[in-house]
Amino acid sequence: MLMLTLIKENSRDYLIDAIRNAREYFKIKGVRIGVSESIENKHHIIKIYCDDENYDVKFEKMFNLYIANILFKELVDDFCEKNLSKYLVDNFYFLKCEDIIEIKKEVLNILQKENSPINENMIYYMNRKNDIVDKIVLFLEENNDINIDGFIKFRMKQFSCEIQDIIEKIVEKFMVEKEYDEFIKLLKYFIDVQESKIDELHIIINNDGNYALVDKLGEDVLQSIMDELSVDNLNLNVTIEDLIISGLITTAPQKVIMHCVQNCKSKELIETIKKVFGDRVSFCDECIKCKQIKSFLKV
Repeated sequence: MLMLTLIKENSRDYLIDAIRNAREYFKIKGVRIGVSESIENKHHIIKIYCDDENYDVKFEKMFNLYIANILFKELVDDFCEKNLSKYLVDNFYFLKCEDIIEIKKEVLNILQKENSPINENMIYYMNRKNDIVDKIVLFLEENNDINIDGFIKFRMKQFSCEIQDIIEKIVEKFMVEKEYDEFIKLLKYFIDVQESKIDELHIIINNDGNYALVDKLGEDVLQSIMDELSVDNLNLNVTIEDLIISGLITTAPQKVIMHCVQNCKSKELIETIKKVFGDRVSFCDECIKCKQIKSFLKV
């Protein structure tokens, strides 16, 4: 039986390869399909067949999802080629030219790559992409003869909201990271221009994630830092990690030695200290203090 007819002018290599690869993909799933191709009036016509004995509801769902992902890529490629630059310029006036270039790379990477590291942002992107694919699946359930150019032209407005949501999230992430980088540069500048008040500072992280800051003689430094920063007058939302960073900037130690970083509950703290202090930072996991912590003894 004829499952689907796809019509496309100036077909992309990806489209043709993906359709041809469908035979191997579904063969692994235990279903044999056939594909025929022809050219009529500059249009590439692809017909996909399936034996009646192999056809069932489960196969139909797999087939529609497979084709929906192909159409999703066609949709995305068309949007990125025709609308991406204009959308960024029109909606994010504060972006510099070099910012737009970087963001475009990230948008293309997120929208066009199938396998990316899983994180909070990637889950958001995947959810939005899946929303589009689900809508394309619904369209396929009602249509078995599709002109891809017409599909993109008339459905782009419907799907562009999800694509724009992804772009806005990417821009937001880009701006947060850019502000963070500027913040790090500022902190590094403060460190470079001011005189060190302490030669060696040890940041000890206990098993419960609490911190102890001591100098090379083992004297408590954290309390004096808090006194100098007038903690009582600080915003209640200030965290201990914020205080530690502020204390490090104020004292500008020549060496920062971090003990038992595996106990740290804030990866941001570790990364910030590494970026700001660079080669002044070292990590320890084998000294007496570290061994005491591993043995559940108080330092």
